[in-house]
Amino acid sequence: MDGWSFIASVGGLDGITHTHLASLLKAHGIDCAIEGSVIYGVAVPTDKQTEAIRIIKDDLRERRYDITLHTGGKDLKYSIPERNWRTTEPKVLYTDLITRPECAATTDLNAVLRTAEVVNDVLGFPFVVRIKSLERQYLDTDQTLQTGHQFDIEFAVKQDDEVGGKRLYFQVSNHGKQIEALGSNEWWHGSPSEIAANKRKYDKRKSEETPNQVPEDTARKLADPQH
Repeated sequence: MDGWSFIASVGGLDGITHTHLASLLKAHGIDCAIEGSVIYGVAVPTDKQTEAIRIIKDDLRERRYDITLHTGGKDLKYSIPERNWRTTEPKVLYTDLITRPECAATTDLNAVLRTAEVVNDVLGFPFVVRIKSLERQYLDTDQTLQTGHQFDIEFAVKQDDEVGGKRLYFQVSNHGKQIEALGSNEWWHGSPSEIAANKRKYDKRKSEETPNQVPEDTARKLADPQH
């Protein structure tokens, strides 16, 4: 990019940071381009390079996000401290959890728990055993300070028996309207024959072609948050 310089690298799926950086720099009259694949580069006009880095460094004193600044010397790496995450362990059925006040219709957690991906996965892993949440403050496209979240949610086949489990990762912004799936990992315990038997017994998930099909009683609860 002639006339432009790369000043930072950020995660490719970290939409909150992408939006925040673009709005932050725009507020100071600096254009930026954020593009890439797994890792995205942040570029600004070369004559704004020093100013842009200063602005981001000042911003990082107020709020943390995962970013590496390329200053022309030693790279400066910033990350969100683990202590900023909040962990709860509900260890209840999904259908019970979604009736709780913390899962009210206006919350980001509610938005995640009602996605097609989660609704389908609880057919195989019906217990929610752990929820890690991270509050993310960011400037939206109108340069207004907003609050989004990241979630790391662990599901299990049984509440106390380690038959198997799955973790799903999400980022939520724009008042719950923008939900980005950040990946997942799944595990089953036992020998190959035990795993195969447990999957036949417990895993009632639909195929990828029909992720929204759920049992009638679950569908009723999803349709009626007050149920």
